[in-house]
Amino acid sequence: MAALCWPAALSAQRSAPVSLAKVRVPFVGCKSAGQWGPRKPPRGIADVAVISPRLKSRFSYYEARSLGVLAPRFWHCFAIYGSRSSTLLVAPQRINARMLL
Repeated sequence: MAALCWPAALSAQRSAPVSLAKVRVPFVGCKSAGQWGPRKPPRGIADVAVISPRLKSRFSYYEARSLGVLAPRFWHCFAIYGSRSSTLLVAPQRINARMLL
């Protein structure tokens, strides 16, 4: 399984300490496709993330087939799965699933 997203906004600044807290961020279900065909996006509710409360409005939690990642709000996601692995893609532009399969 692979999921990767590390926006620069999450990087701590060296000059000022970062205050972290548990905050609720919007849930985004991601479509997926793979060995057993296409899958609908999962349904969910706001999820809890440990980030700076000042950044709460900038992030969403993206999830597909038990993979999840915190990424910038209003991005796009798609997952690819198979019998041995899964990958969750999250990007600022729409993901063309046909090109991936």
